Amino acid sequence: MTKLKEKVIGRVDIGGSDESGLKELVLKSQDILANQEIVYEHQTMEKFFETLGEKPDLATLKEPATREALKCGAVETLFLSKEVDKVLALDLKRMAQVIGSKIEIISTETEEGKQFKNLSGIGAILRFRI
Repeated sequence: MTKLKEKVIGRVDIGGSDESGLKELVLKSQDILANQEIVYEHQTMEKFFETLGEKPDLATLKEPATREALKCGAVETLFLSKEVDKVLALDLKRMAQVIGSKIEIISTETEEGKQFKNLSGIGAILRFRI
């Protein structure tokens, strides 16, 4: 592996190239991917909370305000906690897809994800003020 690739994706050392070595590679790869997902979620939630705090007119929190923003076509990114009622989440996702919004599903495995869930688990960053 070149040094550039090692810096970008990290180096995974595995035992051999037999079946046990492949199993080890899969397990180590899962850890790396899980860590990347956690970092991505952390960054995503930071952006949401920053927008909510600094430009509250460009963010929504809770279902009624987010639904209204979706109806207006104003949602750039819809955020839904994995803990949100499945029927409600599906309804909001469909609305977001119709207007071309990005959809982020937020776990409760990070502090930011837990905090978001406790604040309703539904929110959005807007394209424009409504």
